[in-house]
Amino acid sequence: SCGATLGVLVRPHRVISLGATVRTASKATLKGDATVPNLAYVGYEDTCEASRDMTWPLWLAAGIAVFPGEDWTLTADVQYSDWSTMDVLKTSYADPAWTPLIADKAERPLRWTDTTQVRLGAEYRVGPGLAVRAGYYRDPTPVPDTTMNVLLPSYDFNALTMGVGY
Repeated sequence: SCGATLGVLVRPHRVISLGATVRTASKATLKGDATVPNLAYVGYEDTCEASRDMTWPLWLAAGIAVFPGEDWTLTADVQYSDWSTMDVLKTSYADPAWTPLIADKAERPLRWTDTTQVRLGAEYRVGPGLAVRAGYYRDPTPVPDTTMNVLLPSYDFNALTMGVGY
């Protein structure tokens, strides 16, 4: 299915901009071939067509930009992601014989939790066309330790950023 992203930006005063965005949940079906080496030795095909339905979560975001002086821009925003809607990843196999063989891998419980990201930024325009920027963001993982795995790794991120723009 399809989703939608809607946003609004208003500037109630020359020194303040406010914005908000909503992205609706959207569904996708991933399809491809699954391969388990050496299944032929026990009488099965090594490869089988597989599919997995996934729903990407709703997210809501809001931000503010403040222009305290001619050369400065300060920004902050928050984003809420409804990750708990991604409860279980279920894989379907075209060959029914594969389902009992891969039963422990066909359904992967996620137990993800909703998260809120926070971002802060500053820009100083040094001269014509040249700007210096710095920022911070916190992006907590939705993945609990009990369901983290190599297929879907996720970590808490706390990052400082710096840059120059021309």
